Amino acid sequence: MKIIRYIFPLLISACAIDPAATNDYTGLGNSEVAIQLKHSLFLGEVAVDHTIGNLVNSPRVVNQVDRRKALEALGFICPPETDTPCSYDGSAKSIIVSADRKDTTRFVTRVHIQALLSNRVVKVESHISKTDF
Repeated sequence: MKIIRYIFPLLISACAIDPAATNDYTGLGNSEVAIQLKHSLFLGEVAVDHTIGNLVNSPRVVNQVDRRKALEALGFICPPETDTPCSYDGSAKSIIVSADRKDTTRFVTRVHIQALLSNRVVKVESHISKTDF
């Protein structure tokens, strides 16, 4: 029983070692693309390409007569020119506070995604950048 008296406080104090992070996703919007980005944005461009690639290459987009309108319904912006790729731009703000509360990091993560229409597959290319605010 003496060991329990020491383990419980150690477990509680271990939770305080991790930094605290707060993310503001309002810059992403409310579209289906934005919802998917909330789960993959901070994992990098490969994760974003994979996640959004799965979304845009679903039958509800690929099997449509006008795939550009289907992409717009997901949250992309498609110019009227048929050879111009559809795109999505968004951002998320993050604040990370160190465990000892002495260091705070603030940054904006911006994402630009292009959906390139070719044959029956939609190719996705993303670019992610981070800047301090």
